[in-house]
Formats: sequence, structure tokens, C-alpha cells
Amino acid sequence: MAITPGGGCLRCGLDRTGVPHFRVVAWPDERAVAFEEPACGAHYQPYGPVELGFVTSLVAQLALDCLLGKVTRPCHRIHAARRASLTEAGGRWSDRWIDQYPTMTEGGVQVEREWLSGTCAACSASKIA
Repeated sequence: MAITPGGGCLRCGLDRTGVPHFRVVAWPDERAVAFEEPACGAHYQPYGPVELGFVTSLVAQLALDCLLGKVTRPCHRIHAARRASLTEAGGRWSDRWIDQYPTMTEGGVQVEREWLSGTCAACSASKIA
């Protein structure tokens, strides 16, 4: 995600506990994205090195676009893994993902969304001050 001058802040896209307003994946029992290793207490996310490679590339491309002045508005870039990987990890596409990207339910795609701006309590308070 990139926050630009005159846009909102990180908090604009998150609820008060830090959960994103837009989620690509829904997990069973509404569990968080971190899983716990049984009887060990270790936490992990169900993504492997292949998915991490795509995310690393996405972040690097966004950073370069920002440095080169190609990003002028707050944006959120997302890599949605292949549906097979998602299903294997026990997840499913969120209803919002399906509603907004009905042709991308096979996954293996990157999308760019507008980042909500000026919608959180912090931004609203700074406008009043």
C-alpha cells in the first residue's frame, strides 16, 4: 500500500483492532490470518516461499513506482494467490472479493485498489484541529 501526501493514513483502511476493511480471504471460524502450531505456541501464516516471491515483487514494483512519481493517489496493491493454494490452506475468497472481482476467482492475480482516505477517526480529528 502507498500513502501519498493529501491522502489518508494507514488507519483509514483498518478497523480499530487493525483488521483490514477489505479482506481477500475468509478463514473458517473467522480466525485471524495467523495460525497456531498445536501444543507449541508458534504462530505462522499459511503462505509459502512461492507466494512470498510474488509479494516481494509487488512491494518492489510499488516502491519503484512511488520513487519515480508514478503513484499520485493512495493505493493498495494485492496479490491473490492461486485458488488451489488458498483452498489447500483452508481458506476461501471473501464475499467482498467475489463481489468486486468476480472474474478473478481462480487467483494468481494482482490488483490495485484505491486506499480509503480521510475516513478514520485520526484523519477526522486532524481536520478539526
